[in-house]
Amino acid sequence: MKILATPWDLRSLWTELPLQTRLYLLSFIAAAVYSGISLTDTFIRIGRFRGTMAGAEAEALYRRLSVRLHNLRQLHFALLLLFGLFLTDEAFRAERAYMYSRMSLACVSLNQILDPLLCFAFVVLLVLTILHSLQWCVTYSLERKSQAR
Repeated sequence: MKILATPWDLRSLWTELPLQTRLYLLSFIAAAVYSGISLTDTFIRIGRFRGTMAGAEAEALYRRLSVRLHNLRQLHFALLLLFGLFLTDEAFRAERAYMYSRMSLACVSLNQILDPLLCFAFVVLLVLTILHSLQWCVTYSLERKSQAR
């Protein structure tokens, strides 16, 4: 089964998610946008990190950028831990919904119950992977520039 070939209606999936998961997704999107802008700004500043700066000025810039990248790394890790909490909660809800549907006369298919859970997991993990890759590239570029000095 191809994950991108699944016909997801994001509006209906959004209505099926509980309130705390919706709030997490909204804060996750805000943090992802902030991280993307911050990583882009850091990457641009690394480009200016040429040999034209004095030693003390370059060292101060290196420290500021390193602290920013460390804070972003901690933010991404916190988002990953929160994702684990909400994914576990969603898994328990899906399991409970499946058990309740087996007791009723109108049994719901497992695909209908797991679609919101899998969509949530896929989107969050995709964005976290992209953010991690960007952060890794920027950190590598900063380290390479600082060692070239």
